[in-house]
Amino acid sequence: MLVADSSRAHLQQVLTSNMKPSEGCSVGSPLSCPAAVRGQTQVFESSAAIDACPYLRQRDGAACSAMCVPVTIAGRPMGVLHASAEDHRPPQQEAVASFELVA
Repeated sequence: MLVADSSRAHLQQVLTSNMKPSEGCSVGSPLSCPAAVRGQTQVFESSAAIDACPYLRQRDGAACSAMCVPVTIAGRPMGVLHASAEDHRPPQQEAVASFELVA
């Protein structure tokens, strides 16, 4: 989970689960995150795809799939819930719905 600081200029990783810090999302601000800017959940089947998030493509290591759910307060982007998985194995709809409920 990435959350904006008080100025909303930077995102900081505040929560992780079963991953190394280097595997997290490297987006720097809410206004740089495609999911936060669009205000919609984004599911990427492969980081190698031409339409993948640029921050997902920049990761080191093997290709992966990912889901990014914007966290908004009063319609303003304040963070993002981000989950990644094996390449071409994006989260199922039930997992997406659960993340959206939390966000």
